[in-house]
Amino acid sequence: MTHWIQACIAIWLTLFSFQLWAEPSTSEPLKVCVGDGSPWPPYTYWQGETRQQKADTLTGYATDLVLTALERNDIAYQLVFMPWARVQHELARESGRCDLTWDASYKPERAQYSRFTQPLYSISLG
Repeated sequence: MTHWIQACIAIWLTLFSFQLWAEPSTSEPLKVCVGDGSPWPPYTYWQGETRQQKADTLTGYATDLVLTALERNDIAYQLVFMPWARVQHELARESGRCDLTWDASYKPERAQYSRFTQPLYSISLG
């Protein structure tokens, strides 16, 4: 289980790092896609049912880390809530609907369109 979570963090860190080093875009904000099906406290969670309520209350360890890094680097972003399977589908298609996400586990098919870094956190059953 710990390796799975480490791989999740590795995906979003890599996607995130490529956006930080890319030339800043003046036209469109970075689209940060969040799976809206089930919160993952303490890493990613929210209150409410509507997209606006979720965006306004989105918090958690991983969420705060990513969004704070974007803000400190003056990277404009837009939160996009959609089912987790759709997030992965959009990333794989490079459709432009999703530029990055976090808390994604490693799978060989995801390795085809994602880059991995060192994990941010790990969990263990208890």
